[in-house]
Amino acid sequence: MFFSTGFINVVCQKSEVVAQFGSNTLLDCVVRPNDTSDSVQIEKVTWKLNGAPVLEFFRGKQKLQTPGFQFASGPFTASNMNVSLLITNTNLSHVGEYQCDVVTDIGDDKKEVHLEVRATYSKPQIKSDPEKINPDKSFTLTCTALGGFPKGDIRWVVGDLPWINNPEVKVEKNQNGLFNLTSTLPFGSETKFRKFVCEVYNAKGEKEGEPEHHVTNVCPGKPFSPIIDLLNSTITSSEEEVETGDAEADPSITLAEVEVVGELLGGKSPGVDEICPKYLKSLDVG
Repeated sequence: MFFSTGFINVVCQKSEVVAQFGSNTLLDCVVRPNDTSDSVQIEKVTWKLNGAPVLEFFRGKQKLQTPGFQFASGPFTASNMNVSLLITNTNLSHVGEYQCDVVTDIGDDKKEVHLEVRATYSKPQIKSDPEKINPDKSFTLTCTALGGFPKGDIRWVVGDLPWINNPEVKVEKNQNGLFNLTSTLPFGSETKFRKFVCEVYNAKGEKEGEPEHHVTNVCPGKPFSPIIDLLNSTITSSEEEVETGDAEADPSITLAEVEVVGELLGGKSPGVDEICPKYLKSLDVG
């Protein structure tokens, strides 16, 4: 067993370290004599992970070096007070309790450091089925985020509001033990939503990275534009007024409305191919 004699102290910068998957991780520890005038010679340094030795220096020689572990200061010597451990290409097998045991010619001490590993999920990607969405038919959106740890979550924003009934997220482990997340959201032909956002949250419930935005087409094969959508919705509103029996309603678009759209488009008029075919008659376009 190890007992501190009180003549030296092993001092570690942090007792808990959170490392990024795939990076190099430093467990920063040094040996300090209580009396700074003491000349200290290190006889033995042992780093253990979950009780098993992974790196050891003993009487002037390095006796053990497990792949992925090394002394941060380079080749170790008895006069080196920097006993920091460098973990290369950090992965999930490196998670756990580390213990640094030091024996010197004037005393002994040890310190423990706990290591956690995190992996950031990839930017989420949204795919639609079918690829080209027809507003008169049902469709499905699938969001995926890959290679994160610990297990996270996917949440949707539909229109401009969080989607309350988020579907269950499918979670799979890849070959590195990291998690891949998949969430599928179905919509019927009656949906009026056009904007969809997929967001990834980590295990702490914090939003991670940039969300993925997906905007469906106003008409099959037509690019979505908020301005064109405004124009089309204006025509739709006029048509609905006619259907309700409003004798004074005019389904055509006024000159003022076209001028407003023109200003929003920077002085350019919308092309005929940008407007739903069923609305072209309201613009008196042949």
